[in-house]
Amino acid sequence: MKFEETIVLQICPDLNQYIISLDDKIYPVSKYLKNYGNLYFDDEVQNFKDFESILSFVRGRYEDAIIKEKFSYDKYNDEWKSFNDLEKNMIKIILD
Repeated sequence: MKFEETIVLQICPDLNQYIISLDDKIYPVSKYLKNYGNLYFDDEVQNFKDFESILSFVRGRYEDAIIKEKFSYDKYNDEWKSFNDLEKNMIKIILD
């Protein structure tokens, strides 16, 4: 099955971190962004010359957090954590 959602990699000003999200269908930001396939990205990432450069940037900035499985921000406890069951289920539904 082909994944057809529009994925956006952009800076979240509140967290000052990059986030990956599905584009909003009512107010899509992707129409203003550059893309590689269905991955759209903001101005800072747009300066990269190719997809491998984007991957290198994300790995360099987040590799430690990925290894520690700190994927999801818990705003109530002000901490990064692993995905909870609800988030895992939502991801599974999106990818199926």
